[in-house]
Amino acid sequence: RQLEITQGRYAMLGITYFAAWEALTGHPIVENNPLFHPNALVPIAVGGYFAWSQIYQISDIRNAPTKIEYTKDGEDILRGIERTTNSAKKDIEPKMQAAMKLARDSVEKFKELQESA
Repeated sequence: RQLEITQGRYAMLGITYFAAWEALTGHPIVENNPLFHPNALVPIAVGGYFAWSQIYQISDIRNAPTKIEYTKDGEDILRGIERTTNSAKKDIEPKMQAAMKLARDSVEKFKELQESA
């Protein structure tokens, strides 16, 4: 019962937002809202939500205060991501150093060519 009341309150807040937006802008909400018209932001938002929900969850809303906590596998997923990025950094570091040296050498060569011309 409490969950239904809470969801009803959220719905009332949502429709109040719609009415306020239309009053402020003078345009219907469906003209300016990305959820009512196909665009690139909706799939990006869905993908972001899916990725977020694999790691985090919201605690039971009947218990106050509501908290954001890890899912059962959330911490393992984050550790895996960290391990992968650290490994990639170690692999890329020497290549970045070589690229920076090449760039510095190229700038010096360019300056020498400008001075000799």
